Amino acid sequence: MSKFTFKSIEDSNFTNVILEGPINETFGLSDLKISRDKGIRVDFGKVISINSIGIRFWIKWVHSNPGVAFHFQNCPVCIVNQINNVSEFMPS
Repeated sequence: MSKFTFKSIEDSNFTNVILEGPINETFGLSDLKISRDKGIRVDFGKVISINSIGIRFWIKWVHSNPGVAFHFQNCPVCIVNQINNVSEFMPS
């Protein structure tokens, strides 16, 4: 089984988060420290899949960061499908 990894790069206005691998039970963004006064750019370019457990973990993480501006980049079809079909997938 492939493992989810991420890299975080800070710049003056954004925290850039590059995701890689499957978003599944190995999803570990809860370790990422979020600054409430910066936006987050999430790059999904290297995400290969997402399963139901990954969707649940993603929703929990996104909604645990209220008021943070999220910007999604390089979304593969598997992520676009979840954005279109899962009402809580996007931050509110």
